[in-house]
Amino acid sequence: MTRPDPRLAGLARISGALRAATLLRLAEANARLHRLEQELAALDTAEMAAAAPGDIAALAVTGAARARWCAARRAALIAAQDRARAARDAALAEARGAVGRDAALTRLCERGGLRRPGGPDR
Repeated sequence: MTRPDPRLAGLARISGALRAATLLRLAEANARLHRLEQELAALDTAEMAAAAPGDIAALAVTGAARARWCAARRAALIAAQDRARAARDAALAEARGAVGRDAALTRLCERGGLRRPGGPDR
């Protein structure tokens, strides 16, 4: 039987680190998208509360300005949400590649008789 190539163990270690890094970036992108969705929902809730009948004089003075501000903020949040979705989709594609590469190297390590760096609980 031939000796396992030590370079394979090094590649497996690097692949595991890349996998962890891409999964972390994916989690960060998901969290950012979720925060933007929550902020957009909070804006809708605040807008509905402001539209509720209350002090008619105050509503007459601030109503149009508040409506313009809400519309501008909503447009900005929707644009940020679109960018966050694109970033999340890119991170997802990158993570798929990293996880697949890591799985392939794991199979090569197992086939070559090498113990996977990091153990089976990764």
